[in-house]
Amino acid sequence: HPSQTEGFGLTPIEAMSCGVPAIVNNTPAMPEQIIPGVTGEICKTDRRRFTADNTFVWTADVNDLAECMERLYKKLHEVNTVAKDCRDHILGTYNTDTLVAEKWIPMLEGLQEELLPSLTVKEKENIIKQVPN
Repeated sequence: HPSQTEGFGLTPIEAMSCGVPAIVNNTPAMPEQIIPGVTGEICKTDRRRFTADNTFVWTADVNDLAECMERLYKKLHEVNTVAKDCRDHILGTYNTDTLVAEKWIPMLEGLQEELLPSLTVKEKENIIKQVPN
């Protein structure tokens, strides 16, 4: 069943990396992981249920979950590209090399420029060399 408590949801990512579409609850951070109708489905939530430790979980709408499962079942038997679509989505979105090159390095360079704006490149390199590994 769709996760009720995960923030990011590693299980859908692992499934899609193996070419298996995923159904996720329509809760924070989960819908962004899939492409509806291509790499999985987004299940409506029924309600929030509070737990004994003063947190809450989202419960899936069972009727919508059944419909999502039926749509995916039909798609798996009608379209031969589901596994490839899932795998391509993961490689394009969550590839470490891509994330580092396109997101982390520009963010870190911007942070460095914000924190050390008046230093020359040589001075910045000397500071970086002093940081322990």
